[in-house]
Amino acid sequence: MATVGAGTLHGAPTRGPTFGRQGDPPKNAALARREMVQIRIKVKHRDTFEVVAGAVTGSLTQPGELILGRYEDGELRIIGRTAPIKPGAARALVPLLQPAAEGHPWPTVISSRTYDRFQPKRETQLTLIAPLTVEISADTAVVGGTIRHAARFVRARPEADPRDIR
Repeated sequence: MATVGAGTLHGAPTRGPTFGRQGDPPKNAALARREMVQIRIKVKHRDTFEVVAGAVTGSLTQPGELILGRYEDGELRIIGRTAPIKPGAARALVPLLQPAAEGHPWPTVISSRTYDRFQPKRETQLTLIAPLTVEISADTAVVGGTIRHAARFVRARPEADPRDIR
């Protein structure tokens, strides 16, 4: 017959410290909780690269966001968008924006899911522009060939040919 005394069962192997009755916390519970805390840090990696701007939201004189693309098999395909362009950057960009020529491959109204799969569906009015190479900063999350999060406009690269961007 086993007897109970001081938090252990006589005759049974002892596993670790005993704390009196079952379920009683250790005397220094605050210290025990502190030792169990996990620290988690979320790291987002951003990279800069060149893409093609093929449209803007807003107008040629007051662009809101750039709609970004990349040439695949000779066709300009939408891959994402920028966050709203800051006023200073927009002023520098306006002289470089030219109206699109006939035959631009994009429609003037698109679903927001075309450039951002994870937002509620809504129609977005576009102002088509002549393809312009731009440098963006974006995180490396790419889903189905599109940039998952809005990119940050860094600068225009008018010297680079948009057809060379792949």
